[in-house]
Amino acid sequence: MNPPTLTTSPKTQLSRTALLYVSAAFISNAALLMAYVPWWITLVAAICLFWRAAIFIGLCSFPTLWHKLLIVAVCAVGLFFQFRYRVALDMFVSMLLLGFSLKLLEVYHNNSAQYLLYLAFFVLMTFLLFEQGMGACILALLQIYLLFSSLIAINSDPVFLMKRPLSALKISAGLLGFALPLMAALFLVMPRFSPLWTMPLKKQQASTGMSAEMAPGDITQFSRSSDLVLRATFDGVIPPPKELYWRALVLDKFDGRNWTIDCDCNDRWHETTQLKHEPIGKHKHLSYQVMLEPSGNKWLYVLAQTSINDPMILSNSEGLFRHKKDIYERLVYTGAVPRKSEKTLTVLPSAERLRDTQLPPKGNPRTRAWVAKLQKTTKSPTELIQKYLQFFHESFAYTTQPPALGKNSIDDFLFGTQRGFCEHFSSSFVFLMRAAGIPARVVIGYLGGEASFNKNYVTVRQYDAHAWAEVWLDDQGWVRVDPTASVAPERIEDGFENLFFNDYDPNAPVRLWAYRKYPLIKQLQQQIDQVNYFWARSVLSYEQDTRHNLLKRLGLSSAWVLAAWLIGFFITGFIIFLSFLFWRNRYSPRECLCTRRYRKLCKAYAQQGIRRTPEETPMQYAQRVSDAKLPQHEQFFQISKQYSDGCYVSTPSNKATRKLIYAMMHLYWHLLFLAKRK
Repeated sequence: MNPPTLTTSPKTQLSRTALLYVSAAFISNAALLMAYVPWWITLVAAICLFWRAAIFIGLCSFPTLWHKLLIVAVCAVGLFFQFRYRVALDMFVSMLLLGFSLKLLEVYHNNSAQYLLYLAFFVLMTFLLFEQGMGACILALLQIYLLFSSLIAINSDPVFLMKRPLSALKISAGLLGFALPLMAALFLVMPRFSPLWTMPLKKQQASTGMSAEMAPGDITQFSRSSDLVLRATFDGVIPPPKELYWRALVLDKFDGRNWTIDCDCNDRWHETTQLKHEPIGKHKHLSYQVMLEPSGNKWLYVLAQTSINDPMILSNSEGLFRHKKDIYERLVYTGAVPRKSEKTLTVLPSAERLRDTQLPPKGNPRTRAWVAKLQKTTKSPTELIQKYLQFFHESFAYTTQPPALGKNSIDDFLFGTQRGFCEHFSSSFVFLMRAAGIPARVVIGYLGGEASFNKNYVTVRQYDAHAWAEVWLDDQGWVRVDPTASVAPERIEDGFENLFFNDYDPNAPVRLWAYRKYPLIKQLQQQIDQVNYFWARSVLSYEQDTRHNLLKRLGLSSAWVLAAWLIGFFITGFIIFLSFLFWRNRYSPRECLCTRRYRKLCKAYAQQGIRRTPEETPMQYAQRVSDAKLPQHEQFFQISKQYSDGCYVSTPSNKATRKLIYAMMHLYWHLLFLAKRK
């Protein structure tokens, strides 16, 4: 089957089949962004689509200039009330989608449809700002295939396209088939460049389930979001969930209601490359690698006593780590933890001891009196901790919907409600320790995580968020104490999801409880997550170091060797392509030079507004050109007569044929010059 001829003029009216291609490309492009823009923008896109369909069937006409100005004004007002003065990338994506939708109302000729499809490529790129998973990339690739098919359709012969409407899809598939190997090769060998600028997305800003402030008395419901936080791989056997305390923030200042960060202490950050760590060995240290999802802040999640050697990562004396820039892209970092607990500090500085024992001068009198009474019968801080934990174990219950607390929140919780979750337990425990004069602080982060079905990595989600306490003991340093383990040990051992497996709330954001009780469904989910993890690790995290290591293994570390291989690859591909073209056309009859020149001359007149149809003879077409009084129509009529006589009446001599070809080319360049002057 011969491909459709591309003989349409930019001012040619869009054919029915080509309009269907363009409409399908518009619908699929807008649908990809439907979940990431305000609902009314999707409504505007749908209205524009139905309006264009009504124009097609003759129910209404194209919008006038005043209609366009009114529509643009209404959309501008809507954008202002939607985003106000917030400048974010999703605002610009919304503006782009609005312009893309309104442009559909101007699609009538081939050139306007072509502009719309060019704009569709930019709209498609914004979709990849929100999603980069394997499924999203497959959808984007299919959309590119449809856009290329639409470009081929609007430039194809309408009669041929009507007879074979799927021909554009076939040609586009062939083009992409040739492009995919080249794309894969460039992906593997081309160097990576960091973005020149970043702008936060609303999704990234709201993706984290933690904040630098905690007020347990105001919390009456715990979020069950299943959003991904991080994935971690270990160099050996994955530790049990009860040992995976992912530290992020230390809250050490209490005002009677809120726990916050003492900035005077936590601003002392140092580059990790300046810290002198001991050599990391496989036998002495447990090495792990974290793939952190974008969160919009600088926090890193690490295990206790972690060492990191990275020039872009900062650390402080409390064992916390921060990135130098806000994290708007997936981040991979490697840490090492001693397999045996090490004592790093034996004396707590007086300034830190004062800060970590400080409490408001007033408030919670019942708790203070109870602690003073316990101290009289307690010999050591360790014994006091055990009494506190025993009190929690005997009297408290774990729930995700605790009652609200009053002004004296610690008194109300310890001697009143006695129902809460990790933030309530850790906050009240640290208050008890500080009331006894023992340094203590609240640590927030994540606990545990779900191991993959083949046990090669751990997935931590938002519902794994956790808070615990750290207490200073003079002979041990900072010691982790988790009062939640005394109240609900199953929360520590099995994780949050398994703890509330039967407590399914149909209105909750996470709906895993409804079907994860079935082993087959759970295994299918884990396998899908395994594929997504492989994609994120192998493709999305393929950066400069990974590329360098790959090229080194292939023996292509030298720039000259790499350049030679690339040149050889392109030359080989070009030869294969030429060989394919030769093989495909080896039995097809070749057009004579005179016929090719005449077809080229007809295309030049098609640019003037008169296109030759497949069923027209040369003389019939020449007569239409003469009737339209196009430039040089008399000369074209004579050329057409000579060409027709040579094809159907008598065979001209070689000299006459060369003279005719020269006349055709002379007229063609004359018409091309006139077209450029216009």
